[in-house]
Order: sequence, then structure tokens, then C-alpha cells
Amino acid sequence: MTEPTPEPAPPPAVVPQRPRETQKQTEKGILIWLCFFLFVTHIIGGIFWFAFHYLGK
Repeated sequence: MTEPTPEPAPPPAVVPQRPRETQKQTEKGILIWLCFFLFVTHIIGGIFWFAFHYLGK
């Protein structure tokens, strides 16, 4: 008696991957976040300075 041949396994599911960023796009993103961070920290620092300098008397 011959054994039935097993069915081939289905191929693994392909996970979609987003395209990799180029170095230029990465550097642009870093510069945007750096400028945003510096801007926000200066605004917050200015608020604290204003509060202590003018309202702390």
C-alpha cells in the first residue's frame, strides 16, 4: 500500500514593508525635530523667565 503524498505547505504570508528612507530624508527628519525641539524649549523657557522675572517680585 502506498501512502498518500502530503499536500505542499502554503507559502509564508508576505508582510508588507514600507520602503526604506534615504539618508537625505532621514537627515531632513532629524533637522525638523531638532528645530521643533529647540523652538519649543525656548518658548517654555521664555514663559518661565517671564513668570519669575516679572511676576516673582
